[in-house]
Amino acid sequence: MFGLLATLIVIYKKITKTKGFSVWTRLPFSIYIGWVSVATIVNTGVFLVSHNWNGWGLSDVTWTVIMLIVGTVLAFYFTSRNRDIFYSLVFIWAFIGIAVKRTELKDVWLSALLVAGYLPFMCFTAFSRETFLINNEHNK
Repeated sequence: MFGLLATLIVIYKKITKTKGFSVWTRLPFSIYIGWVSVATIVNTGVFLVSHNWNGWGLSDVTWTVIMLIVGTVLAFYFTSRNRDIFYSLVFIWAFIGIAVKRTELKDVWLSALLVAGYLPFMCFTAFSRETFLINNEHNK
């Protein structure tokens, strides 16, 4: 998974540096790299659990919430750096899926819903702030 993710990152960077690329060129790679990023986070957790990792004394629920936060930070960073909302949409979809699947675990359910709702707000705020700063620079 790490090799696939690294390869996709290289391809994504090459595509976005190409002159004249469009959102339609980037879209499939944005979605693919998003899903591979989500899968890498999940597979890392599965690998650790399968090797009897004790979680440094933290519960499975606590680690799930931590990984939801890590995923949110990653999605926000990627989206704000690349101005690519499609990457974050994959995470939002995954978070909603986790919430739907884990209704019996109230902490996980609530955390997944919160990050699924907060991530679009964070991205919108970052885009709005950047647009505001760009417009102010042009008006000087």
